[in-house]
Amino acid sequence: MDSIVELNQFYRTSIPQHDNFHALYGSLSEQTREVMNILLAGDVTPEAIRAAHLATPEEFHRYTFLRTLDDGNPSPAATIQLTNVVLGYLMEGLDEFLEYEDDPEL
Repeated sequence: MDSIVELNQFYRTSIPQHDNFHALYGSLSEQTREVMNILLAGDVTPEAIRAAHLATPEEFHRYTFLRTLDDGNPSPAATIQLTNVVLGYLMEGLDEFLEYEDDPEL
């Protein structure tokens, strides 16, 4: 990838095509689906950070992307980098989703 912006776009294209996307998305609370929708549409916003605060305690504990977003700085100077980290953790969550479903102790 030539830039972090291109990497973020790659994540936005790859995440909805991931084999586990529909299963994960369907299992999420409305608040966490809102966070995903915001992230797939663009960079981190204060709205996405507020939505992360409303995630269920179970989802907050389970998904690193929510905890990272919750601790995020909505400063325009940090937005692209924060988006990159959060999208990376979201992709990681997709990779681990079915494994987690099979062993909820993870």
